[in-house]
Amino acid sequence: MVSDGFNILLMVMLPFLSIKLVKNVPLFSKISPVLLCYGVGIIFANIPDYRVNEPQITKLFEFAVILAIPMLLFNARINDWKNLAGKSLLSFILGVIAVLFSALTFPLLFKDLPNISTLSGMLTGVYVGGTPNMQAVGIALEADHNTFIKLNAAEVASGGIYLLVLASGFQQLVLKVLNPYHSDIHQNEDQAESDVPYTEVKPKYALVNILLSLGLTGLVLLFSKLLYGDLQHPIFIMIGITTISLWASFSHKIHSLPGGYATGEYFLLIFCTGIGLLADFSEMFSGSLDLILFTGGLMVMSILLHIVLCYFFKIDADNMIIGSTATIFGPAFIGQITGILKNKELLVPGMIMSLMGLAIANYLGVMVAKILVNFIL
Repeated sequence: MVSDGFNILLMVMLPFLSIKLVKNVPLFSKISPVLLCYGVGIIFANIPDYRVNEPQITKLFEFAVILAIPMLLFNARINDWKNLAGKSLLSFILGVIAVLFSALTFPLLFKDLPNISTLSGMLTGVYVGGTPNMQAVGIALEADHNTFIKLNAAEVASGGIYLLVLASGFQQLVLKVLNPYHSDIHQNEDQAESDVPYTEVKPKYALVNILLSLGLTGLVLLFSKLLYGDLQHPIFIMIGITTISLWASFSHKIHSLPGGYATGEYFLLIFCTGIGLLADFSEMFSGSLDLILFTGGLMVMSILLHIVLCYFFKIDADNMIIGSTATIFGPAFIGQITGILKNKELLVPGMIMSLMGLAIANYLGVMVAKILVNFIL
C-alpha cells in the first residue's frame, strides 16, 4: 500500500524528472516527456495492490489542465491564426465526418451487442467532443449507469493506446501518406526560441504565470457559480477559460511575459501522470470483450478514414493529427500533442476546434443513435 501523498508527489515531481531525463540523458533524448509521464503512471497503476485514490487524482489532474490552458494561450499569436484556419477547420470537419461514418457503419459488425445504437451514439459523443458529452448523450438516450461505466473503461483503454501511439512517432507514420506541415507565418528569432518545448523557466516568471492563470480561472468559475449556482458545467467552464485567456493574450504585458507556455506544459505533464495512474488494465478489461473490440475498432476506423479523407483533400500531417486530437480527445490534450509535434502554431486552432467538438457532440451522438435505430439496424 502507498499513501495518497506519494501519488500526489509523483504527479508533481515526475514531470520535472522526465524533462531532465529527456534533455540530459541520451538514452531518453528521443522520447517525449508526455510518453514518460504517461508510461510511468501506467506502470505504477498496474502494480499489484497499488492503491490509487481515483477521485483525488481526478480532481488534481483536472485542476492542472484548467490552470495549464491560460498559460498555453498567453503567448498565442492570434493575428497569425487566420493563415492557418482553413486547413485546421477542414481537418476538424473531416475528422467529424469520419467519426459519423464509422459510428453509423461499424455497428453492423456488432448487431448482437446489447444496446448497440446507444453505445454508438455515446461513442460519437466522446469521439467528437469528450467524456462529458458521452455522459450527456447517455443520459439523453436513457442509458443505465452500468453501461456508462463499462463503456468509459473501454474508451479509456482505447484512447490510452492511441495517446501512446501519438507520443511514440505517429507523426512519422502519417508523413508516409500526407505532406509535411508548411508554415506561412514568419517567425523572428525571439518567437522561434519561445516555441522550443520544455524550456527552463525562472521561478519568479513561473509564479507570475500561475497566479495570472489562477486569477482568470477564478473569474470564470465565479461566473459559472453566478449563472448556474454550481461548478458542474464543464463545457461553459472550458469555453470561458479559453475565451478569457485569448482575450488576455492581446495585452502586451501578458503576451510578452516569459515562461507561460513552458509552465503550462509542466502542468500538462501532471495531467499525463494522473491519466496514467488511472489506467488500471485489470479493471478496464474486466468487461465484455465485444464491447472493448467495438469501442477500439470504431476509434481505429475513424482515425484511418480521417487519414484517407485528409489525403484526398490535401491536408498536411500536423493538421490531420491536431484535427484527430480535437475530435478523439478534446481540448485537454491539444497542448500535449502540439508539444509532441513541435508545432505551437496549431495550438489555438486546435483548442478552438476541440471546443467546437464539445459544443456539437451531444447533438451528433443522439442523432447517430436515432438513425441506427430507425433506419439501419
